[in-house]
Amino acid sequence: MGTVLIVGDDPAVRHLLRATIGQLADEVVLLEAENGASALRLVAGRTVDLAVVDLFQSDCSGVELSRHIQAGAARVPVPVILLTEGEELDGAALRGTGITAILSKPFSPRQLLEILQRLRASGSGRGSEPDALSRLAHPPSGQDGMLANG
Repeated sequence: MGTVLIVGDDPAVRHLLRATIGQLADEVVLLEAENGASALRLVAGRTVDLAVVDLFQSDCSGVELSRHIQAGAARVPVPVILLTEGEELDGAALRGTGITAILSKPFSPRQLLEILQRLRASGSGRGSEPDALSRLAHPPSGQDGMLANG
């Protein structure tokens, strides 16, 4: 069973993420938080296979939250998809964060599925099984302007 953490303050974006990821497999456990502090409380003592984190949080940045997720993880790295609004990010600042993909808002479900497919294909999934993301995606192919990092 894969566990996916969704973190962001916009309920509409969280709904889109929940609906897109939730339709991919019955065995995916979705954890959802509005901000970094809530997310860290939610994942304490749990194994997370993937995190989708908004860059802007009310209490910390998505990059900072990603570092905290890695530091608290039983096994690392936890792959992180970072949601941005088109900001330029310094690659050096992303080292050690687990951020493996960047997705600019607004985005389509198809773009998210493409990233999940790339993570699955690259073996970036983690968890009790060799490829915890393998159950998550069999998305359509094609490029939708996705920015990938990793």
